[in-house]
Amino acid sequence: SSMIGAPAAAGGRWIVDALERDAVSAASRRFPLKRDAVADGASDGESDGSDVSDSDSDASDGASVASEDTLDDDADDDRPDPRFVMPVLYAALDGAENADAAVLARRSRDSGLAAYCLAALASRRAATRAYAYGCVDLMNHAAKSEASAADGSFRARKAFSLLLDAVRAGAATKRGGFDVPGGPRFPCLSACAAGAVADALADP
Repeated sequence: SSMIGAPAAAGGRWIVDALERDAVSAASRRFPLKRDAVADGASDGESDGSDVSDSDSDASDGASVASEDTLDDDADDDRPDPRFVMPVLYAALDGAENADAAVLARRSRDSGLAAYCLAALASRRAATRAYAYGCVDLMNHAAKSEASAADGSFRARKAFSLLLDAVRAGAATKRGGFDVPGGPRFPCLSACAAGAVADALADP
């Protein structure tokens, strides 16, 4: 994605097997909103808050993906860290071709990583959102491919792609749209709900 200024990690298709589904799901429900996907923290700072208020983003109820993590401290739980997940997943999706990309898109949905990326759209950190939008766009492109259409085990791909299309369209209507550094910031509940829908999609 053109929004991503930091280099992506090499390789990384193994990530869908390396992460525990329960940990990924926990992070999707309560994403570390202040964690920067650029490991040294030297990105473009926090969101300007134009599209979501702090009171909305920091709600601590169970439906929120909010977190009180400090900007760059190590996580004190088992949630996968976006400083690790986002660059590696983006590199894997960006480097995959044809059938491999289709399989990776399906497995990203199955493993909960698609929901994780959707939750990351509520991040306060522009670099994290940029990686999340990049991953979502690459998953969607792969889901629409002929290789995905031929993948008999990805029968929910149309519903998955429609969801990602809707998220992208909704983001474009935010104030500032994609002119906002990193892309527009989703309200926490919206990001969490989109992730829950992605997780709930089942192959008919």
